[in-house]
Amino acid sequence: MLKAFAFVLVSGIVHWILLWWVERNFTAMRRYRRRTAAFIAIVLASILVVRSLTLRHIHVPSVITAGLMVEVVFVAVLTLPLILSQLLIGIGWVIGETVFGVWRRARRPKWVPETIVPPANVLTIVPGVPSPPLTRRQVLERSVGLTLMGTTGSVLLWGAARGRLDFHVEEVVVRIAGLPRALEGYTIAQISDLHVGAFVGDEHLHAGFEHVKRIKPDLVVATGDLVDHDTAYVRKMADALASLKGDARDGVAAILGNHDHYTGADIVETALRDVGIRALINEGWHVRPHDGGGFALLGVDDLTALEIRTRTCSLPRALRMVPDRLPTILLSHQPDSVDLWHGRVMLQLSGHIHGGQINPGFSVARGLLKYVAGRYQVGSTTLYVNRGFGTSGVPSRVGAPPEVTKIVLIAG
Repeated sequence: MLKAFAFVLVSGIVHWILLWWVERNFTAMRRYRRRTAAFIAIVLASILVVRSLTLRHIHVPSVITAGLMVEVVFVAVLTLPLILSQLLIGIGWVIGETVFGVWRRARRPKWVPETIVPPANVLTIVPGVPSPPLTRRQVLERSVGLTLMGTTGSVLLWGAARGRLDFHVEEVVVRIAGLPRALEGYTIAQISDLHVGAFVGDEHLHAGFEHVKRIKPDLVVATGDLVDHDTAYVRKMADALASLKGDARDGVAAILGNHDHYTGADIVETALRDVGIRALINEGWHVRPHDGGGFALLGVDDLTALEIRTRTCSLPRALRMVPDRLPTILLSHQPDSVDLWHGRVMLQLSGHIHGGQINPGFSVARGLLKYVAGRYQVGSTTLYVNRGFGTSGVPSRVGAPPEVTKIVLIAG
């Protein structure tokens, strides 16, 4: 419930900032303040109810949750550049006015009396009387703000129309100590964060899975967030993943992510097993034992399991299911989990962050998070973070194209 309130609080702040900016620069909109405030209140109340139901695994139609999420994220993305522009313009204006005031007083003859100028920022709206013209500062704020919002909106629309389907295949070669020579060049295709739901359907799945098939992997792994949140899409997700079994000699293995817990972890896990996908939920699998001894593929439940306390996230349990001294590869949805057990596995494959998903020339995620996308070395453990397959929130990708990872293992 705390997460739902936090989300509503952030949503309310960005809506209020956007409303404040609109009323400041389009004074005629002030007459619609009550209606706008009522609309925002309805949106925020709906978000609180929907988020609370979702976190309790109560089904809410995907069209409602998706619509609310898109509205909030779109407003937030539009508001961020507005905040930055207002700060820069405000600071610049104060500095400019100060410098100009000093210069003007220095040039003013001493015998000229002080002129009293009424405050320029006082704005009184009288019904039936046209609003006074905008100040130069308001004209600047309006021009810059509209330009930024137009640019941001255009970028988001491009990301929705093209960016989210612009799949990239990233090839990563990883040296695994003790890997049998018979498995030299063993290829794993990693997909992550499918988020099958309202915005990831058949077209999206087909576009991404074609890249998986071209890799001709020995094994396909899916590292969590397989369903966005709606149980109505669980079967579609499971059948889609099962369609890849024939393209990899060792089939498909998968783990759960936080969104799979929002959907219902037991439901998702059962659907995976029903179609023959190896669900590694705190489990270990001895892969290719007859090829020189093979390696251990481990999978843990998402860290969300530790929060809800009805399930567990246990690497030791997975390790007990495979022989000792095997080369170890771990599937763990959230990359931060590597800090819990680095040194105990040789390679960890994660997702979760989507590479930031919206990176319009800069990455907010990289400024806030330790592991975002790509390869990291954490002690003796190699961590690879996949940018993800689908989208969460706004159905758009900018500067973080969806990814299929081709991981090639070599003996070390």
